[in-house]
Amino acid sequence: MYLLLASGIPLSSKNSFYWQLTLLNDGLKSKGINTALISPVPSNKKNLDGKIKEGIFFTDYRKKDSLKLVEGNLPDAIILLGYPDEFPFLPELQNFIKIYLWAQFSHPPSLDDFFSKRIMFVPLTEKTAEYCTEAGAKNVLEPIPHGVSTEIYRPLEKKQRIAIRNEMELNNEFIVGTVAKNILRKRLNDVVEAFSRASKSVENSFLLIKTDKATSDAGYDLIYLAKRYGIYNKIKIIEGDFDRYRMSELYNCMDVYVQLSEWEGFGIPVIEAMCCGVPVVTHNVQGPGELVGNGGIVVDSFEYIDDTGAVLSHADIPKVSEAFYMIHGDELLKTKLSENAIKIARNKYDISRIVDRWLEIIG
Repeated sequence: MYLLLASGIPLSSKNSFYWQLTLLNDGLKSKGINTALISPVPSNKKNLDGKIKEGIFFTDYRKKDSLKLVEGNLPDAIILLGYPDEFPFLPELQNFIKIYLWAQFSHPPSLDDFFSKRIMFVPLTEKTAEYCTEAGAKNVLEPIPHGVSTEIYRPLEKKQRIAIRNEMELNNEFIVGTVAKNILRKRLNDVVEAFSRASKSVENSFLLIKTDKATSDAGYDLIYLAKRYGIYNKIKIIEGDFDRYRMSELYNCMDVYVQLSEWEGFGIPVIEAMCCGVPVVTHNVQGPGELVGNGGIVVDSFEYIDDTGAVLSHADIPKVSEAFYMIHGDELLKTKLSENAIKIARNKYDISRIVDRWLEIIG
């Protein structure tokens, strides 16, 4: 069997598509499956067209027969990660090739006859499955979530956690953390406000934000927000890139992980934190709200629909603050949520299980 894994956006180690597809690719290869990983050419690197770099074949999806260049033959099946319009080569594929779209949608997509009948939709979550069905997709399969390496993302011993906290100068008793790009959709302003409310009652608490930049035109001025909400001396903002091992250490520094995005197709940091035994506080939003189960606390949301038709949710901030307070004040609750988070993550999101799920579908 020859499987092709295709990204809808140019792959680089800075985006989540890269990590998910390379993780799946490696897992399939470990099972003896012949695979190839392809990506559209970045707009600023046209010289990569037709070349392989770090195991990824870069090609112009608009070119005829662009897929044949990968292995010199056509695949038995192709797994797409992205949106339908990002793969212009699809209508040219021969009928014997199975096409699976690992789908994420914020509302029912517009599908023509080709996409509604020819594509097999494999939603990331139940909410996306609902949107696919509402859109008239004929082949909506059981959801398959993203996966994570539980060998890398795992709970560390208390002694190790303390050492890492000391190294990162995180010596506070109770650390609330989040990992997100600083863009409006991630609602980092809500994270700051919720922590500010809780910090008045939770002594020796601290907010840890891992992001790409502290101030962003596409997001928020986190320094300003910290001053505005009176937590400037209770916040640490870490910018830049960490490898997966360092990210695992970062999660292990946290007592609570919080995710308050207004929408997520999935929410990979949520399951990474859960793998590390960190209880999650989130709200009833697509993605994170579907993943946590009894491995955290899911508070109410206020839903609205934007100009594009996307269903967005804003968290009930006082309820988020209350969740922080509850976990801080109840060690038994914190321990139980941590144990549940680890169990859920290992049973549902370990990459080996995700690989097996894909092989069951493809046959």
